[in-house]
Amino acid sequence: MPVKAMTFDAYGTLLRNESLRLIPQRIVADHRLSVSIGDVWDAWITLYFEATQLTPFRTLRDIQNSILSQLLHRLEVHADAVPYVDLFFELTTKVELYPEVLTVLNALGGRRAAIVSNADHEHIAAWNFTLPVEFILVSEAVRA
Repeated sequence: MPVKAMTFDAYGTLLRNESLRLIPQRIVADHRLSVSIGDVWDAWITLYFEATQLTPFRTLRDIQNSILSQLLHRLEVHADAVPYVDLFFELTTKVELYPEVLTVLNALGGRRAAIVSNADHEHIAAWNFTLPVEFILVSEAVRA
């Protein structure tokens, strides 16, 4: 059976998303914590994956605000999570394509292609490139 259509994830597949470790680095540095950056990273990612499975639907901004607040509380840091949430969105909206992405997408030979991502609308609105796909579907659009 011939392939008629393909879907792609955005972050980590088509888009570079390698700078997120800056968030736990910043938390550790800002609050002079003795815990390792790796431990903060692991706790944050665990909270993230748990939060994305909960209902009702929440945007990534809401999720990050909640889990970064929880993370700071667990670390016994009495600080607002908003600067770290803002940093998350700065890092995830100022992204670039992996070098081979446009070549690969353009080589699909007319097959239908789409991107399906758990991003928010504000992520897609910030991209400074156009991708040769039929549509981009983000979780915020379908509330799931």
